[in-house]
Amino acid sequence: MAEEGRRSSDSKYTHGFSSSQIQSLAAISEAFIPPIPVPSNPTPSPNHNQSAVNFFYSASGSQHPVPQEVAEKMVKRYPSDGMFLVKLVLMLLSTKLGTLLLCGFLSFDTKWPFLHSFSDLHLEKREKVLQKWS
Repeated sequence: MAEEGRRSSDSKYTHGFSSSQIQSLAAISEAFIPPIPVPSNPTPSPNHNQSAVNFFYSASGSQHPVPQEVAEKMVKRYPSDGMFLVKLVLMLLSTKLGTLLLCGFLSFDTKWPFLHSFSDLHLEKREKVLQKWS
């Protein structure tokens, strides 16, 4: 597996995000671009490649390199004051207590463990959090 923060063997990411911040960013990205359930009765066609169709439906915003590329774009486009705030929020979302502070009771669950970090929340709860923030 490639090291965190690397594009390929030749070029590096320069965003400076930690792995926990990237994990939180990936969870946000997946809430914006979630995987789609595969239809139970797909329409057959002569040029139908089922594995390609399944791959398309399972693709999400959390898959590499989407979070890394989003981080790169943010660093290049946002002022440093804004990036400090973004990194702080992502760091808080990577912890259970920070998620509780930023997301409220949506970070709770009825099963053990009762409190979750943002990336451990179910997709539906992450979507609700983002809707509340908007």
